[in-house]
Amino acid sequence: MGHPNCRVYAREAEAILSCPEVATFLAQMYGDQPARWSPELTGIDRLRYTINGFTRMRFCQTDGTMDFSTKSRPDPKKANQLLPWFDVPGRRSEGERIVFGHWSTLGPAKARNQTWCIDQGCIWGGSLTALRLDTPKPVLFTTKCRGYQRPG
Repeated sequence: MGHPNCRVYAREAEAILSCPEVATFLAQMYGDQPARWSPELTGIDRLRYTINGFTRMRFCQTDGTMDFSTKSRPDPKKANQLLPWFDVPGRRSEGERIVFGHWSTLGPAKARNQTWCIDQGCIWGGSLTALRLDTPKPVLFTTKCRGYQRPG
C-alpha cells in the first residue's frame, strides 16, 4: 500500500465491513478507481483503495499505480511498465515479512523481497500450501488437493 497509515485504514475498512450497513457499502465498493494513493482520498474512495490494495492488488505500474486487469504471471517483457507489487522499488512494506495468496498463477511460494505467495491453486487441482516462519529459514509444506474444480 502506498500510504503511511495502512494499519489505520485497514482498521477503518474492518469497521465498515463489520457494521450492520455493510450491504450498502458493498453496493458501491466494487471498482478499479482510485488506483493510486492520494492524501486527499476520503470516504468510499479511500475505503475502495484500501480494500483493493489488500485484496486485489497483483501488479503496479512503475509509478505505483495499481493495475487490476493483469492476473497472470509476471512478464519479463513488461517489467519496465508493470511489476508485481512486491517488486515495486521503495514500497513502504519493504523489509516486512509478508505471506499472501489470491494469485495462483504466480506459482510456488516466491521468496522475493521478504514475500511468499502460498496460493498454489488448490481449488483448480494444485496444492494446499502452508509456510512455517518460526524457523531460521522458512519451510514450505504442500499437499495435493482432492475434489478440485476445473476452471470455467
